[in-house]
Amino acid sequence: MADEAEKMSFAEWVGRLVLFPLSWADRAATAKRRRTREAAEAEEAERREQAAALQRQQDAAQAAAQADERRRAEKEQEAALEDAKIRAERTRFKCQLLYDQHEYKIRDKFPQEKLKHYFEEYLDDELSIEVIERRGQELEAMIHGFLDDGKPKKPRSRVELKAFFDKQRADAKEAGLSTEVLEATLVDINVREDQAMMDFLGDE
Repeated sequence: MADEAEKMSFAEWVGRLVLFPLSWADRAATAKRRRTREAAEAEEAERREQAAALQRQQDAAQAAAQADERRRAEKEQEAALEDAKIRAERTRFKCQLLYDQHEYKIRDKFPQEKLKHYFEEYLDDELSIEVIERRGQELEAMIHGFLDDGKPKKPRSRVELKAFFDKQRADAKEAGLSTEVLEATLVDINVREDQAMMDFLGDE
């Protein structure tokens, strides 16, 4: 029995010697697979981090571009509003200047109060500049219409024609206009007188 135990022990010992390299190889292969897996996981984690960093950069660039676009649009809108404001003021100024030059001739038909009401009602800044400019042209045409109603009938002589414009100059001087408006009005009367005189002479 002792010999058998010794034989078994020896056989077991030999088996262990044979199996030890196999166990070591398994452990080495397992360790290699683990290292390979860990390396792949680390590489994947790095790839994901790089992708996330790139995405953050792209998001930041897109946000900056959108902010720049908003600022540009805001500046363009501000510039457009300022331009519209200037054009509206210019339109109202032209109408007011035209009216001031001829108020003494048309104030009975179109008093200053009506002009003010027209400005407030039809040339308000809340309207689009296109509407303001169109209505400004309509107002100028209306003022000219009042002036056309007061044009002289066809003169029978140069003396009659001159007398008509002399009366316009006298009326302008008595109308209480400011110096600048009076000067502009007199220039306008002189120009129209010269043109009327040339037309009269051409018809003779």
